[in-house]
Amino acid sequence: MNEKRSALAQMRTTVVAASTWLADQARASALFCDTPIEIVPLSVSPETFAPRDSVAVRSELGLDASRPVVFFGARDHGDARKGMSILEEALKKLASLRGPGLLPTLLVAGNGAPFEALAGEGYVVRQLGMLPPEGLAQAYAAADLYVSPSVEDSGPMMINEAVMSGTPVIAFDVGVAIDLIEPGATGVIASRRNADALAAAMTHVLDWSADKKKHATMRAREIGLSRCSPTAQAKALARLALSDERQERPA
Repeated sequence: MNEKRSALAQMRTTVVAASTWLADQARASALFCDTPIEIVPLSVSPETFAPRDSVAVRSELGLDASRPVVFFGARDHGDARKGMSILEEALKKLASLRGPGLLPTLLVAGNGAPFEALAGEGYVVRQLGMLPPEGLAQAYAAADLYVSPSVEDSGPMMINEAVMSGTPVIAFDVGVAIDLIEPGATGVIASRRNADALAAAMTHVLDWSADKKKHATMRAREIGLSRCSPTAQAKALARLALSDERQERPA
C-alpha cells in the first residue's frame, strides 16, 4: 500500500466519482484519502429517456389504465446488494396498507424475478425480462414511480434513467440517489433501510395528486438534463481537465 501511495503522490491525480456515495468510499480509503475527488454523474440519453404520455404508453403495453404502475428491476434479482428481498417484503406491507383495490401494477425488469407470488396479494405482475434502452424508456414512462431498493450500489444507473424520464424515484440513501432525488419534490429517500420505510415511501408517492406528479416530472427532467445528460457530463469533465491544465502551466 505504501508503494501505491508513493506512486500516486508522484502524479497529479483527481478521482472522478459517479456519485457522492462513491466519493465517500474513496475518501475513506487509504489510497485516495488525500487525493482530490470530484463528482460527475454518469450520463444517459435525454432523447431515449424522456417524459412521455403515460396513458398512451400504458395502452401500448396493454396495462390497466385504472391502476397505478410501479417499476423496478435489476440484472440479477438474487444479488443481495440490490435489495429485492426488502422490496418484496415492502410490497406485501403495501398490500396490507392499501387493500387490493388500490394496489399498483408491478412492472418487473431483469433476470430471476421472484415476484410472481405477489399476484396472490392482489397485484398485477408483468414480467418484462431484460430490456433494451427503448423498452426501459417505455417502462419509466408508464410508471407512477420507480423503486430502487439497493442497499449497496455505486448507482444504480436506472436512477439516472428514471430521473431523465421524469419518473419519481424511491430509494434508500445509497449510490446516486442522494445526488439525483430531491426528497418531497421528485421522490423519496426512505428514512431507514428496511421494508417498513420503503412501503411508507411508496404509499406517500402513490397518493400524490395529479398536479404534484406533473411538477415532479418537470423537476426531475430538469435535474436529469442539468446533472446527467451527456452535455452536462462533458462540461464537467472539460472543466476538470482545464483546471488541471492551468495548474500544470509554469507561472
